[in-house]
Amino acid sequence: MIIRATWAAGAAAVAANKLNRPVNVTMNLSDNMRMIGKRHPFLCDYDVGFDDTGKITALKLTYYTDGGCSFDSTPGIMDMALTTADNCYYFPNYKVEGIDCYTNLPSNTATRAPGCFPSIFFVESVLEAVADYLQLSPDVVKPLNFYTKNQVTPYGQKLSYFKYVSSLSLSLSLSLSLSLSF
Repeated sequence: MIIRATWAAGAAAVAANKLNRPVNVTMNLSDNMRMIGKRHPFLCDYDVGFDDTGKITALKLTYYTDGGCSFDSTPGIMDMALTTADNCYYFPNYKVEGIDCYTNLPSNTATRAPGCFPSIFFVESVLEAVADYLQLSPDVVKPLNFYTKNQVTPYGQKLSYFKYVSSLSLSLSLSLSLSLSF
C-alpha cells in the first residue's frame, strides 16, 4: 500500500471523530487487496528475430497494463516497465512501447519494483522461447545476448565499465559444471 491509504485513513478519521479518541484501522490481507489493489496485470506481445545460434538480431515488445478505472500510478508503473525491458541483454534492433488501458476493474497500485518484475519476466520468456524453438538450452542462448563492455543501452548509457555479466556467467557455468560432476 504505497499510495492508496485513503480508504483506511478515511475510516480512521470518521471513527476518531465519532469516538473522540485516536483509533487504529488494521485490515486483513483480503480486505486490503480488494480496497487498495495489487500489482498491475500486464500483457506482452512481441516480435523477435534471431540467428541459428540464438543471438537476437531484433526485438519489438509491446506492453499493455490494466490501469483499472483510474490511472493513478499506472503511468509510472509503465515507465518502470519500459526502462527495465532490456534487463541485462543487448538487442541491436530494439523497440519497446507501452499502452496503459482503462478497464471496468478496480485500479491497482504500485508495489516493490513497480513494473520491473513483469518486464524482466517477459524478456526472459522471449529468450527461453528462442532457446526452445532452436532446441538449445537457455543457458546457451542467454549469455550470447548479454550486454558487453562499451555497448550502449537504449537510453544512451555507454557501458564502459561493464564486465559483471560475463563474470557472473562464468561463475554460473563453473558452478553448474561442479554440481553436475558430483
